[in-house]
Amino acid sequence: MNEAPLSPPTHDPANRLKLKRRLSVIMVCFFIATVFWLLISLSHDYPTSLTFPIVYRNLPGKKVVVNELPEQITLQVKTSGFKILSYDFQKQKKAIEIDVASKIKSNEQFLGDVLAIPTVSFTTDFSRQLGNEITILSFEPDSIVFNFSDRIVKRLPVRLNATFVFEKQYDSSGHTLLQPDSINVSGPPSVIENMNFVETEKLQIEDVKSSIHRTVKLVPNKLLTFATDIVTIKVPVEKFTEGRTEVPVHPMNVDPGYSLKTFPDKIMVRYQVALSRYNDVDAGQFDAVVDGAKLVDQNPAKIPVQLMTAPSYIRAIFIEPEKVDYILRKR
Repeated sequence: MNEAPLSPPTHDPANRLKLKRRLSVIMVCFFIATVFWLLISLSHDYPTSLTFPIVYRNLPGKKVVVNELPEQITLQVKTSGFKILSYDFQKQKKAIEIDVASKIKSNEQFLGDVLAIPTVSFTTDFSRQLGNEITILSFEPDSIVFNFSDRIVKRLPVRLNATFVFEKQYDSSGHTLLQPDSINVSGPPSVIENMNFVETEKLQIEDVKSSIHRTVKLVPNKLLTFATDIVTIKVPVEKFTEGRTEVPVHPMNVDPGYSLKTFPDKIMVRYQVALSRYNDVDAGQFDAVVDGAKLVDQNPAKIPVQLMTAPSYIRAIFIEPEKVDYILRKR
């Protein structure tokens, strides 16, 4: 006898809904229990390490610190889990300020120019800024050594460290101005006395075709204090064009009893000049000479032309020809 095939078991929709509701209730209860457990756990105190940047305030006015000071201090603390989490999630911890002057006054072992301050003495500084909810257990490092030196002041010129790349046909049309061009610098004599200038940070500007007006910082030095750490630079920039003019050649240093004549007796001077000053250039502003000394003894085939004077605002000067023929005659 053939048996009829078994039909798949039927699922009661009502039972499925009840099961889902039970699972939801269980999950909610589990979540609530987890939250309460977490809140209770975070309310307890735990030991942990916290690292803070530190800033030194009120250094002695006539002294300067010549050694490297720690930039941060690690604290072993005990506080609630909530506080620990709040510090862990901070991207950048607020710097703790340390009043050095007050520590010097209270330290009887401050002799001469060396002072070692136990970091435990900074407890008040940290507690004031961290609050009473944190108990400080210890510090790392356990002390900070200050090596002091006398502070002197010297006025030094500012040197610009810059590179300007001009577009074609553009160039600076005047002197670069620095404001201020010198500053007062204070620091230890061992450093200040060997300094001849202070330098700006590296500045490079490409494709320059207009006047430059920028501020640039000075290269910092932890041992030095600058009256200002920023200077302003001004560079006049203009479009340049080529100019040319004929200039007569004048003999000089000709031996007595001789006359000197050159061929040609004029040279062509080519130069670059800013458009705004193109019409200011005149042939009378140039002085082209040939040196007649030793011509009698050496008798060269040609003599070089020297351009003795030219306007200060032109550049890229070329002369044609650079050497000329001559006739040296005895009178």
